[in-house]
Amino acid sequence: MAATLTRYFTARRQLDRPGTIQNIEAGLRRFTNWLVDTRPEITSFLDVTREDCTGFAVWLDQQRHHRTGQPYAITYKRAHLQAVLGLFRDGSAWEWPDMPARALMIAVTYPRSPEPFPGSSHPMNWPG
Repeated sequence: MAATLTRYFTARRQLDRPGTIQNIEAGLRRFTNWLVDTRPEITSFLDVTREDCTGFAVWLDQQRHHRTGQPYAITYKRAHLQAVLGLFRDGSAWEWPDMPARALMIAVTYPRSPEPFPGSSHPMNWPG
């Protein structure tokens, strides 16, 4: 799994900015640590299921910030889940043999922001 992640980060570095790579690495580090703790028998991303991904999402939703004790912000949770989504989406699209043949998550799997961002171009935010 480490070799797959190294390969993935190498590919993503060609496409994304360093800050984006840091976010992807943080999300996938959290996911793989969770996998090691909850499913130590998994030795390949081929063994990961959609239920594992949704289990991680549930677990992440229950976590609290270590200093404040507050739940993590939706944007923080989304970034971590987007990293997992991206790994499986790209790995399947690039037809890597050590990845599932199809993505295990879709965008609706992760939480939505409760309100549109200020200044959003969404028509519901237009004056009038």
